[in-house]
Amino acid sequence: MTDNIKILELNTRPPVSVYNHHAFGTGIITTAPWGMNWIYNNYIMLGFYPDEGPLTFDFYMDYIYCQPVFDREFLSNSIIKYIKEKPDSLVISQINDGKYVECCVDEYYIPNREAYGAYHFIHNLLIYGYDDDKKIFYTAGYDESGKYTSDTLSYKIFRTSSPGKFNILKFRDDMNCDLCADYIQRQLMEYNGEIPVDPVGSYPAKGRTIGIHAVDSLMDYIQKHVLADEDVDMRPISILYNHRMLMCERMSHMEKAGLADDEAVKTSYEQLKLCEMIKNRQMLYNMRAKDGDKEKLLELTGAFKGMKLPHLRRI
Repeated sequence: MTDNIKILELNTRPPVSVYNHHAFGTGIITTAPWGMNWIYNNYIMLGFYPDEGPLTFDFYMDYIYCQPVFDREFLSNSIIKYIKEKPDSLVISQINDGKYVECCVDEYYIPNREAYGAYHFIHNLLIYGYDDDKKIFYTAGYDESGKYTSDTLSYKIFRTSSPGKFNILKFRDDMNCDLCADYIQRQLMEYNGEIPVDPVGSYPAKGRTIGIHAVDSLMDYIQKHVLADEDVDMRPISILYNHRMLMCERMSHMEKAGLADDEAVKTSYEQLKLCEMIKNRQMLYNMRAKDGDKEKLLELTGAFKGMKLPHLRRI
């Protein structure tokens, strides 16, 4: 690359693609040879606050940008205004320092977004490179269909989109992370309700469901909306699908290391298949709301309740 072009590494097919902080964070982390070990160690527990709405169903962990694999700087809009540096110049200087820039933009001005030219919508964008000859940034985000993707964005459009609230992320790729079987086993037991769960950060305990109880609460949420003939938000079940996909990959990896048996792998894939069936049927239900879809979705979500995660071998 020339001095006018710099592109930082980014996995544009991250292991968790639902919600931008997970997609951006895991997309950066998995550029390291040890990145998936870190994912396997940490992306296990789920939490849900049913009374606070469907978007509270998520991985139960500290905010990914605050994890020790990142050095994070945050620039508020007032700070950005105070330093009086053009936003594109600011981004370029950070990328030259090997730092990723996540910021909020108004997607009314961003091509290939649902809001483009239709309505104002502030959403997150990751910038991981630039080409100063072409005056473009290399970006990642969600297109008009909601699919996570990479794209380019001109400096001019970026400036027009009122960028603000910059998270500047330095990935500590000089670290190393081994699989920690003891830690994984403990989280599997916490998920299943077999041992108490260690509290995380500032998550309030009131109204919170954890692990298997969070998933059962999600199934209740889906059933409640189906019985009321209401559309069901796709994002929570998509998080669960990402979770079960990672469980399959984790258990397959652990089996090769002699730390999981065939039954654990088989159980993980059976749960993933059922989760995929729920996800696909929910999509059909939202599209056409036929009685057959409604009945099948109630049946599938009922079958998913109470499903525990398989353990590793005794270690």
